[in-house]
Amino acid sequence: MTRSIFQRSQWPTESTAFLIAAGLAIALSLPASDGIGLWQAGLLALAVVILGLPHGALDPWIARHRGLMQSTWLFAGQYAGLALLVVAIWWLIPVASLAAFLLFSAWHFAQDWHRVLPASQRGAVGLGLLALPAFAHPEQVGLVFGLIASPQAVWLGQALNLVAWVTTPLMLLIATVLGSQARWSSSMEIVVLIVLAWLTPVLVYFIIYFCFLHSPRHLRLALEGIEGSERNAAILSAAGYTAVTLIFAIPFALILFSINDPEQALLQVVFIGLAAVTVPHMVLMARARAE
Repeated sequence: MTRSIFQRSQWPTESTAFLIAAGLAIALSLPASDGIGLWQAGLLALAVVILGLPHGALDPWIARHRGLMQSTWLFAGQYAGLALLVVAIWWLIPVASLAAFLLFSAWHFAQDWHRVLPASQRGAVGLGLLALPAFAHPEQVGLVFGLIASPQAVWLGQALNLVAWVTTPLMLLIATVLGSQARWSSSMEIVVLIVLAWLTPVLVYFIIYFCFLHSPRHLRLALEGIEGSERNAAILSAAGYTAVTLIFAIPFALILFSINDPEQALLQVVFIGLAAVTVPHMVLMARARAE
């Protein structure tokens, strides 16, 4: 019995990295104050650039090897066009865009557990991990939403707060069931997400989840079964497209820094930028899974 339990228990590299990073953040007792400091916004931007963007930068390579790319230039044009459309819509209707982005993100993040949970339970975890900060630190979430969208976006934080009253106990129940199935890494991830949301600032929580669990998991799964020179080519492709993404983001960042405070500009660059690349990324992933 013991042997079979340990055979079924898997500890992916990203699970270990996430648990260590979360433990360090909790041990440092970083204060979850109501304000958003420049250091938090700067740390978020740096972490997303180094650890977050590369997982989406594999999209062209994935599209090519799944037969979803007719030509490099056509794919790049469609991808960039959809990203620019997202930015334009966000600029025109920021609150509605933020609401849509949160829903898309919940669905997308839920796929981190697609190998261990059915769709309904994944949905509860995906929505729950976004709702947790609004439950633990409602004032801080309201401030972040106000900075990246509009002061009117405060109702989104209030809605997530209500959602968390349902999803938090569901997450605990799901984690318990996973533990009973000896899926210890997945169980611990969900439990630690709940603890992390309560004990660290909102942006630190997002950094640790997005950069140490979500992005590395996507990279690992995308590179699964790829070896040798082909794997090196995929990694180089991701690095190249990450650099191109940053170059194209510079004009957008300069505009925002010219009209907003540094904290607000950094948050808008990160979250609007993430929305811009996440939508075409999710479209591609949906097409890839349908093949």
